[in-house]
Amino acid sequence: MRHKARTAMVAVAVTIYCLATAAVAAADSSRADAGVPGAFFFESFGSSWEDRWHYSSTKKYEGRFETVQPQDYQDSAIQMPAENQHYGMTAQLPEPLVPSGGIVVQYEVHFAQGHTCGGAYLKLLSQTAEEFDPTKLTPDTPFTIMFGPDRCGSDSRVHVILNALNPVTRQVTEHHLMTAPAPSEDGLSHVYTLVLYQNHMYKVLIDGQLKGSGLLATADFSPPLQPPADLPDPEHVQPGDWVEEDEIDDPSAVKPADWDDRRLIPDPNAQKPHGWLDALPARVADPAAVKSERWDDARHGEWLRPSMPNPACEGAPGCGPWNPPMIKNPSYMGPWIPPRIKNPEYKGPWQQRTIPNPAYFKADAPLSLLAPVVGVAFELWVTEAGYTFDNILLGGGQQGLEAAAYMGKVGQARRLAQEAAAARNASRPPDWLHWPANRLLDLLESAKMATYEVQLRPVVELLQRQPLWGWLVPLSIQLAVLKQIYRLLAGGKVRASGAAAPTTEELEDAAAQEEDRKAEDQIKRDRQAAKLEASSKAAAAAAAAAAAAAAAAGDGGTATPASAVTQGQQLQLHEEDVTGVQPPAAQQQQAQVEGGKGSSPEDKQTTGTARSTRRTVRKA
Repeated sequence: MRHKARTAMVAVAVTIYCLATAAVAAADSSRADAGVPGAFFFESFGSSWEDRWHYSSTKKYEGRFETVQPQDYQDSAIQMPAENQHYGMTAQLPEPLVPSGGIVVQYEVHFAQGHTCGGAYLKLLSQTAEEFDPTKLTPDTPFTIMFGPDRCGSDSRVHVILNALNPVTRQVTEHHLMTAPAPSEDGLSHVYTLVLYQNHMYKVLIDGQLKGSGLLATADFSPPLQPPADLPDPEHVQPGDWVEEDEIDDPSAVKPADWDDRRLIPDPNAQKPHGWLDALPARVADPAAVKSERWDDARHGEWLRPSMPNPACEGAPGCGPWNPPMIKNPSYMGPWIPPRIKNPEYKGPWQQRTIPNPAYFKADAPLSLLAPVVGVAFELWVTEAGYTFDNILLGGGQQGLEAAAYMGKVGQARRLAQEAAAARNASRPPDWLHWPANRLLDLLESAKMATYEVQLRPVVELLQRQPLWGWLVPLSIQLAVLKQIYRLLAGGKVRASGAAAPTTEELEDAAAQEEDRKAEDQIKRDRQAAKLEASSKAAAAAAAAAAAAAAAAGDGGTATPASAVTQGQQLQLHEEDVTGVQPPAAQQQQAQVEGGKGSSPEDKQTTGTARSTRRTVRKA
């Protein structure tokens, strides 16, 4: 029995602990992120932020935020992904925030795709007699403070709107700050801060820089938070005979007779052209014009024929009354102005009577006129996508200021990182320069080129550092292909760049020189053949003589030197017949015979005569 009782007590204790833990977790969830000391409400849109925010059930709010983590953000944020949408979303505060002790509103905004027309402000919803429901957000939902950037065309400002209660009339009135600063439009993330101090001063800061400040009671709000003590009496109207003009023109003054105020006069030297037809009109009614069937005299009036140039005036310099051209008046004295005298009927400026303002009160504590805040809402309409929000902070008193200062430094560090990234991107070459390196990197990442990654990785790194080098190989290949195509089309060698095309005479001279060279080569070959034939005959004769001498000397004997020379000549002739090329000794002998002078004068004369004959035939 004791064991069962002890077990039941343990089960009850565990249950109580679990319920307490769940309650604490729920409280923490309702207070959003509690990671910033001194913040009454803080939202960094981390995990489970959708549980703390509720979309409006009103049909017009079709936009839905999405969680993003931009490149320069350490944490996640929310972004408007669709353009031309209404967005409505609310987060309820764990308990009402009373502005009379001072209030701080701060959050970050980044217009990732520009900001031309759309709001990016926050609404701090007011506590009312009705129970607060975050899903019933509408444009008419009462709010205490509206703060943040808004722009449409040239109208660009950071809204500061306070809904204050008039303690006399018990009416709530919107008060707009007329000297609101302009939002930053540099494409970076910015921190917007509104501080309402307990001493009833206000400050507007962007990235920690002061953009506006003053006393709430005397600041340029419309209408002012401090109502005037007197109002113009609406029943007091200015009389119709009240004269406020203190001077009038002298009615007795007369313009002098010799005062010439004509700016232009007819040219006295002009003469009417000869043949001008004064009696004929310059334009006459068109006889061919026909009245339209749709014309209704009762509706459109009497129908008149359209006019046309008078055909009788075609041969004349002009028709109708002749007027001389106008010229500047050399005696022009300007417009005459009568002198001014005091108005005898002058009664002075009229002043409307004032009455006490029935809604007047002394606004010594404007913050006490603001209703407690129970929720934070996005109630926006945008034309562009990409509005990004993060780190929404609400606080009060000195603790709220310290929390805002801390998160402001975080936002400033993010903005500096974005500025550095923008500077790096501005100094980088265009993306097309890195195309070869990127394509090679894609190949390395594929399965087919994985085995060559070690060898090609240094090449990729080099091309990333020097992107222009990556274009040398494809450009060289293209130039080589174009050169070969030109060779095929031109049918010959590629001329040097800038060289002029050969003329017809130059082509004819080149052809004639080629034919002359061929003729000279043929003459050389004929002379060499003749020499070979003579050498062969001489060798045959020498051989016969040697044979006869040997026969006369007796049976076999030692070969004489002459026979050795003859055998050597026969070997040379045999080598030349086989290879078609003279041996070195024969070539040297041939060079000595010709003397290095080429053809004989007779041959040159014959060649020159043939060349002249061919040139004459071509010209003919």
